[in-house]
Amino acid sequence: MKEIYRRGITGVLSLLLDRNLEQLPEGWSPSAVSVVGLLFAKAPRLMPANVGIWVEAGLLSTTLGMNRVRRQVATLSRRLEQGDLPGARRAGLPLLLRDTSDLGESELASGAITALADHAADDLIAPLFYYLLLGLPGAMFYRMAVCMQESLGPNAETLVHWMRLIPSQITGALFVDAAFIEKQNGVRAWHILRRDGSMALGAPHLAPRSALAGALGVELADKDDIVVDANERQPQPADIGRAQRMFHTMAALAAGIMLGISLIARRRR
Repeated sequence: MKEIYRRGITGVLSLLLDRNLEQLPEGWSPSAVSVVGLLFAKAPRLMPANVGIWVEAGLLSTTLGMNRVRRQVATLSRRLEQGDLPGARRAGLPLLLRDTSDLGESELASGAITALADHAADDLIAPLFYYLLLGLPGAMFYRMAVCMQESLGPNAETLVHWMRLIPSQITGALFVDAAFIEKQNGVRAWHILRRDGSMALGAPHLAPRSALAGALGVELADKDDIVVDANERQPQPADIGRAQRMFHTMAALAAGIMLGISLIARRRR
């Protein structure tokens, strides 16, 4: 129980650090940082407790990456709201990872919301999930596997696919909760999550996407033409802001769960 208590507190601290960590220093690759972090995962335990927990939180925060994504989504949203379509297309390049030169407002909005859903699962919930389950080595191994899957071949891609399944379902459920809190369509979010998210065994990202699409009442499509909540209206720039508010609420719920787990573990020590 002492270990669970420490992991819960460390997880919350890592979320606070991630909010102030835009990106790794230039020249530092996430995969290299993950490998180094994996090798030195036990180092914080050799330090005084008050120092070690912050060092561990700092290492864990390198497996997260939502602050960078939040800023990219905010920039794209701001450009669309200003009517600056060329600027929005430029802002969408690093976020959507595709040619944005011929995308319209709805396609850019759809891409931004989809990216927010995908990264919420990959860069927030999944690292925290594996940290709670396996400690810092688990979070570091997950990040390393995600970063290096293409270079390591199909076996690594299959491993990452299965590692994403549970965190993606958790993310979808948290987005449903966030929809109710933010007074969006939580009932529809739950319905679409159960309908489209049930296919997440073949595509884990369908779970968080379906929850957001249902809550917003929009159709989401990615560069591979995977469509969620088809036949609904196309997303508009204002929908990005609604998705952002649900993301912030979802992240707060995740932090609350981490803190709650820590407090329960402390009472049982």
